Amino acid sequence: MITMCSVYIEPSLETEGNEVTRNAAEYDYSKMLDCLGESLKWHNDDINFTVLTDNKTNVHGHDIFRMNTDGMTVMESFVHVQTKVVSERIGEGKMILTGCDHIVCGDLSSVFNGIDFDVAIGVRMNRGKVNDSLVVVNDARPVKANDFFRRRLDHYNEMRQDERVWWGSQDSYFKVMKPFRENCQWENKVYDMYGIKVYVYPYGEDWISNSKYKVNGSEEFMDEYLNNLPLLFDLRGKAKADHGYWYKLLKKRFNEDRGN
Repeated sequence: MITMCSVYIEPSLETEGNEVTRNAAEYDYSKMLDCLGESLKWHNDDINFTVLTDNKTNVHGHDIFRMNTDGMTVMESFVHVQTKVVSERIGEGKMILTGCDHIVCGDLSSVFNGIDFDVAIGVRMNRGKVNDSLVVVNDARPVKANDFFRRRLDHYNEMRQDERVWWGSQDSYFKVMKPFRENCQWENKVYDMYGIKVYVYPYGEDWISNSKYKVNGSEEFMDEYLNNLPLLFDLRGKAKADHGYWYKLLKKRFNEDRGN
């Protein structure tokens, strides 16, 4: 069994920093979550969809995994609820951990083919920065997967409060992985980290990528891009403003490919 576990938590204005509240006001994350679940069905009938959230966020129409995160920021809740779901459910099957500002464009089960790993995580190779938009967790060695996420949570909890707010999730992964870089560089390969097999894959290529072209790009450029889509389309940063455009375009392409 494979389950996509996507985090969606409505922020509490009393606990958040400016970046989180600005994004919550500017973008409709609830709608993006529904679109993500719908796009998963386009290509992956055999993958389950579960929303990871707190006890207060209003979520309907999806399988839900809740955790009491009272007093936590969205990012603190994000890290804690991912740790909890891996701890409690990795024995039931493989997991694909994401946020909600993405669109599925291909067969995500393929990420488990041909590579022996416990956890797979993306890195922006040109900058050496970890990107946690798509984290893949294998169920072959549940103890190892749990160990990785416990280490990540420990590093996160050791960070200063101001470090935890926006980039804290990615930075906590980086702190687990940093001792294993070679000459401050990452390679696209499986690393042995504390006995855990961690596959570092390149963000921006086959598994996940963000839009390379503006929405008003030429038809030739758009056709080229739509014929070489990643498995998961990432609406990172200000690209979220174009979510509706990309969702309609990718849904149209999917229906055309099916002959509808």
